[in-house]
Amino acid sequence: MAYKIFDSCVFVPGLSTTECASWVQAIGSLMAIAVAWFIASRQANRLAAEKVFDEAQRTIEKVAPAIAIIEEAVADLKSIHDETLNSIERGAFRPPFDALDRARRYAEVFNTIQIANMPSVECAKVALRVRKLLSDSDGVLNLTINRLDPQQTTLGATEDVIGFHISVLEEQVQKLKSELVRINAR
Repeated sequence: MAYKIFDSCVFVPGLSTTECASWVQAIGSLMAIAVAWFIASRQANRLAAEKVFDEAQRTIEKVAPAIAIIEEAVADLKSIHDETLNSIERGAFRPPFDALDRARRYAEVFNTIQIANMPSVECAKVALRVRKLLSDSDGVLNLTINRLDPQQTTLGATEDVIGFHISVLEEQVQKLKSELVRINAR
């Protein structure tokens, strides 16, 4: 035996209980659709963000070896530069005996980087410039060494080709890094 508690709708007076049930069902259906849309849009946004992050990671993975090689080459060229300056200041100029081999090694290692895989044209241009600079490093070292007089105790601006070469390489590293930031900001 069923008991009838209300004769009309509690939410909207004047509607019968069957009409009220229909309205509650309609409103519930609209809320379910809205919740489903909200969940789907959040998932789509999360997937899009993951895709952008993955793309940024792939970009970094393509360029990171180039940056690492350049930074290591710059650090080594700086040490060669410092060793040369120290030997000049001591009055016993002696270029680091393995300096040319070290410079050639960086050029050889950098040549293994696939420039075609660079993520942008600008990155590829910078990589080509760096490849040229690194392949010229042993020539730059030779030029500096040949310009020096064994009696010199300072390195003049015209002789300091290594220092200039290092600054150009550092500038290229910064360009590559800023291009990476620009690409990842898109």
